[in-house]
Amino acid sequence: MKKKVSIQNIVFALIPVLAVAGALIIFSLLPKEDLLLLEGSVEIASATCFAQVGGRVESVLAQTGQKVRQGELLAILDDGAVDDQILLLKQTLKIKKAKLQQLKAPLNVEEQQAARRVALANVSLWEEYLALAQDTLEVAQQALAEQQVLCDAGVIALTELRQYEQAVRSAESQTVTAQAQLTAAQNNVQTISLPTVDEQAIEAAQADMVLTQLQIDQLEKSRENYHIRAAADGVVISTSLEVGATVAAGQGIFKLSSENCQYVVFYLPQDYLSQVAFGDELSLFLQGSRDEAGRGKVVYIDLQAVYPPDDYENNSNRNQRSVKIKVELTEGGPFPVGQSLFLRLAAP
Repeated sequence: MKKKVSIQNIVFALIPVLAVAGALIIFSLLPKEDLLLLEGSVEIASATCFAQVGGRVESVLAQTGQKVRQGELLAILDDGAVDDQILLLKQTLKIKKAKLQQLKAPLNVEEQQAARRVALANVSLWEEYLALAQDTLEVAQQALAEQQVLCDAGVIALTELRQYEQAVRSAESQTVTAQAQLTAAQNNVQTISLPTVDEQAIEAAQADMVLTQLQIDQLEKSRENYHIRAAADGVVISTSLEVGATVAAGQGIFKLSSENCQYVVFYLPQDYLSQVAFGDELSLFLQGSRDEAGRGKVVYIDLQAVYPPDDYENNSNRNQRSVKIKVELTEGGPFPVGQSLFLRLAAP
């Protein structure tokens, strides 16, 4: 005779099964231990405007807080040195033209003497310029040596010393240029009078004139290097530029920011680096929310792993060598600067 299974027995038998199922459901709702919640901070995009050449500030056209457009003129450096070089090269070109005319049609004695006087005057001009350049170089070298002692003693900053180094390089360049032009002027004196037409000499003289004109044209174009322009649209957030100050080539002059372009900076533990690649689109979340707050594209991955700075250290990267990444916001926002956003990454 078959035994009847009571409902009570069935219930007792299902209790362990239901307990396991409930535990699985609860576990699925809990945060996974293998999920990395990496905290990052919102920053605004910034751009630095650099001086392409060294020189004295002639005028400042933008101040902190001013909105500027890309390419807008922010400051002008004194380009008087360019004027001096162009003037000397034009004088040299005039002598070379006279030499060319002489080659094409030999001059009479009076014309030869006049041309020679002009050539000798040009030699004297370059001798004076060379002497001035050498004196300037000597003064610059002496000043650099004095400032080097102050820098070594910690009295002045290295950035200030760089200005004196730039002055020495500029003086050296002007000295070399003056010596080369003096040599050319002296050669002109020696060859100012040729007895017969020399076709090869004419071709060489024409090529020499073209080269000198090219130097003049290049110097004219270089005037733009003395104009400091905005590298991007934005607002001037910092500048210490004053009229009369001296800047060095490569020195950062203006810093601009743009609220229209935001980044989120993370320090990603290097063990997770395989999950992120340049150009990846990533979801971004607010703290405690499972809803996507925005999306961004990875636009920067540092090549070196370091321990996160204090402002970027959190439970996900503390005491771990991490790589700095920047995610440009493409959807969502704008967010306040310093707002915390999170990445969700699976365990490696």
